[in-house]
Amino acid sequence: MDKTPIQAIIYDLDGTLIDSRPDLYTATNVMLRQLGLAPKGGEELKGYIGLGVRHLVRRAIGDHEHLYEEGFRVFCHYYHQHLTDRTFLYPGVSEALEYFRHKKQFVLTNKLDREAKMIVQQLGIASYFTEVIGEREGMPLKPDPFGLLAILDTYALERTGTVMVGDSAIDIETGQKAGVITAFVSSGFGHPADLRADITIDCLSDLKNYFA
Repeated sequence: MDKTPIQAIIYDLDGTLIDSRPDLYTATNVMLRQLGLAPKGGEELKGYIGLGVRHLVRRAIGDHEHLYEEGFRVFCHYYHQHLTDRTFLYPGVSEALEYFRHKKQFVLTNKLDREAKMIVQQLGIASYFTEVIGEREGMPLKPDPFGLLAILDTYALERTGTVMVGDSAIDIETGQKAGVITAFVSSGFGHPADLRADITIDCLSDLKNYFA
């Protein structure tokens, strides 16, 4: 089939480029234990990922809102020191990043900005990205398209030549609000039945079958 010419690809991080669940789960349960709360299983915690660490902490502590500030501090302190203990790249990620190395490639994540930058550095893929953008002051989280629109504006990218790739409804909604091409990766944390992405792929390396 004919491939669509593109200028840039914008990737989500957790569930798209990396499987970070083991380290996120461990950090969350370390926090819960220090707060005197019961640890939670992976299936429950999986549903808390995607809207940033503040959301994860709040969902994990449940009705114990008075413990939020301490929980957030404990989580961040532990997680910052164990970002990639058991986090790994999904199959096909290195192949896709190398294939599109002559395009502009970005990370746009709801993860804290410092942690996002450290993770791509520690996993050896930082050099592929023009910019890595995480949660930072003054920038709304996805699905607000602010960050994506800022990338388009800063780097003079055409919407029709830009792809937003992610594993959740949050990513697809972000791309749709910005008017770019959307690609859903089914190997991540999300549920494809709820989405209307332009394309759905099983592995990140499948992008090379659609774009040039």
